[in-house]
Order: sequence, then C-alpha cells, then structure tokens
Amino acid sequence: AEIARAMTEGAGVLRSAESLADTAKALDVLEERPPAAEVGPASWEATNLLTVAMTLTRAAAMREETRGGHWREDFPLPRPEWLGHITSQLAANGSLRCEYLPMAGA
Repeated sequence: AEIARAMTEGAGVLRSAESLADTAKALDVLEERPPAAEVGPASWEATNLLTVAMTLTRAAAMREETRGGHWREDFPLPRPEWLGHITSQLAANGSLRCEYLPMAGA
C-alpha cells in the first residue's frame, strides 16, 4: 500500500521533477526497511513491486518531456530529441542503471 501511495502521489499521470524526487526518496525509505513479511511469495512480490516502482520513477525523471499519457508539468511539450527508449538494468548487487538510447535516425 505504501508503494502504491508513493507512486500515485508523485509518479502518476501528472509528474514533475520535484514530485518524482519526492517519490524516489519515499521508495528509498521503503527499500531500507527490514522486510515486513517472512521470506516467501508475499515478500518477493513486495520486492518486485518496489524494484519496478524505483525503475519507473528513475526513468520518468530522466525523460524531460511530456509524451503519451504522462504529463510532465515542468516539461509540457514533446521534444523530438527524446524519440528513443530508456532501458534499465538491475545489477547483481541490486544497483539500478537507466540509460537513454535514441532511435536510429532520430
């Protein structure tokens, strides 16, 4: 529920650099907490949800434009230089890497 609340408040359809930063901080706090459930499906699901939330928040903060159904209040217009993809990779040590890859010919 706390992950959903943080995502709804700061990384929903309406976003800004500030709301995404606040969401990232809230998710970092959740990541540092000891597990609330015993090891098993419930804790694995919570870990997966947190990983996806952190990835989405970081990628959304990188993309400084409005595109599709997500509105960046601080960047209201689509920008052609953002025609591409943001890829994410989770390292074995748990660190998250996001990288922007422009589309060929864009």
